[in-house]
Order: sequence, then C-alpha cells, then structure tokens
Amino acid sequence: MGPGLIINDRIRATRKHKGLNASDLARLTGLNQSEISQIESGRKRSPRLDTIQRIARALDVSIDFLSGSYEYDSLDKALATESLNLYLRDVKLEERQVSALRAVAQGDGAPQSARDWERFMSNRAAYELQIGGLSP
Repeated sequence: MGPGLIINDRIRATRKHKGLNASDLARLTGLNQSEISQIESGRKRSPRLDTIQRIARALDVSIDFLSGSYEYDSLDKALATESLNLYLRDVKLEERQVSALRAVAQGDGAPQSARDWERFMSNRAAYELQIGGLSP
C-alpha cells in the first residue's frame, strides 16, 4: 500500500472511529469539506504538510500515526496507545505509572484522546484521595 493510501485510509478510519463526519473534521481543521473528501478518497495524493498537521491535531493523533509508521491490529488499542503517547509528552510520571498506563491502554474502554487520559488521571487521583481518606 502506498503512503498516500495509508494516510487517507487512516484519516477516514480515525475520523469515523471518533464519530465525526467529513464536515465535522472540516470545521475542526478549518479546511473545506471537499478537501477532506479528496484527501480521504485518495484523489488528492500529496496533501501539504500543514494540512496533515491540522488533521492530525483535530483527530488527536500524530502525523506518524497517520503516515503508517506503525501497524496495528485494533484501531481502539492503537488510538489508546497513540493518545497515551501524546499525553505522556506533556507530563512527568514515574516509570511504574507509565507502565501501568500502557497496560490500561491495551484494555477495552481505554481513553482515546490525550484529554481523556488527563481526565482519567485526574479521576484516578481523586479516587485515591477518597480511598485514602476512608482508610483507618
């Protein structure tokens, strides 16, 4: 499969997985719906880098993910891992915490965006405070 096909297939699959239609993605990126459709269908074979960056940002994935830098069996798990990697760029965690989060990413129902990982960690911290407050 050529690089253009990988990008267009991954954009379309990720967009659909996140429950967005082409007009939603167009609105989030500032592109027009026609351009999104041309990219996804493969009619626009070499979209500009800034266009791909805008799409990646809107879908909460990296350009590497869209370009097919790594393979995946399950889009759910791939997006959980990808979004965890994006989340981890901006936070400092201990290695044991990172390992635990990577295990969570491989489970069903794992967060699918960096914002979801942030909420997950906030909820986890609040839960641990609650439990700690209940302990004798």
